Amino acid sequence: MQTNIREWLRTLTGDQVDGGEEGLRYFLGGAYNGLYFSLTTQYPLGTNIYEKKWDLLIVLDACRVDALREVAPEFEFIDRVDSVWSTGSSSHEWLCKTFTQEHADEISDTVYLSTNPHTQPTFKDGKRPPRKYVVPVTWADWNVVDESQFKLLKQLSRHHRYEDYFDTIPPNIVTDQAILAGRQLDFERMILHYYQPHRPHVASAYREQRDITDAEDHPWEAIERGEISKQEA
Repeated sequence: MQTNIREWLRTLTGDQVDGGEEGLRYFLGGAYNGLYFSLTTQYPLGTNIYEKKWDLLIVLDACRVDALREVAPEFEFIDRVDSVWSTGSSSHEWLCKTFTQEHADEISDTVYLSTNPHTQPTFKDGKRPPRKYVVPVTWADWNVVDESQFKLLKQLSRHHRYEDYFDTIPPNIVTDQAILAGRQLDFERMILHYYQPHRPHVASAYREQRDITDAEDHPWEAIERGEISKQEA
């Protein structure tokens, strides 16, 4: 059991964040997350990817099922859009609850190429959820593998072709690395974790070799301000 009650109480008084409503939200969020992770690390929810049969898994970060269904008719290779209950509602939670010691044998033959910023903190630095909230008490039972247990775990970094304009890694960099790994390594499974369609939306900026606009960086806020439409976003 881990306790951090004093720091948790300080979130209510505003020492950790701005006081008032914001402080109350973090205060209650800390209590909820402590209970939630205490229960769900011992009694997992959702379907783990290693319970399914696959050899190549493509992860599209922040890709919503309803949004994918809406654009599916535009792409011939999307036959249907199904859904399963995920092991986590955020990247960090999904990583920690997917790549566990229970599936260590399968993970040892998995190449995982990722642009998600939670990858290194999870598998190299040993960070566990929740990172946003101060939790008063938790009995969370994490059983996450480390980076050495993958066939190959690679957190892709910035590339000279776009680093003067933005930090987000374009999808073709991930694809190029996947082709290279496929030629050089012998493995059973490969996971390609693309950061897209997570914001910022870099497609046009990358193609035009320019800085991203504020609307591309924060599309939902731009929609709320009436600067762009949902179709443009």
